[in-house]
Amino acid sequence: MSAPPSQSTHRLLSAAASDNATLIQAGPGYVHGISGTNGAAISYLKIYDKATAPASTDTPRRTIQLPVNAPFTFDSSMGVFFTKGIGYRITAAAADADATSVSAAAVTCLNIDYT
Repeated sequence: MSAPPSQSTHRLLSAAASDNATLIQAGPGYVHGISGTNGAAISYLKIYDKATAPASTDTPRRTIQLPVNAPFTFDSSMGVFFTKGIGYRITAAAADADATSVSAAAVTCLNIDYT
């Protein structure tokens, strides 16, 4: 029996005044957990199954509404599998094609655990 792959954590300490489009991993992987804190307005964390940085023209695999002035967590003991890669954007509206930037520091201490 081989050891499980080592888990990594992507960290975003403070969101920029943009949609913060980020590619975490270009290749198959699992997302095991997400945590952070959202600020004064509802924000949406959109997770993509892509091998390149996501854009508003892409369709997210998951959209997570982040509560106002509160910490948030998402945990999956089995992990959620992404076949192409793992990317994300943070927007101010829920629509898949939304390109509305969040305010600077709207989301802080975002941690995404993946393998």
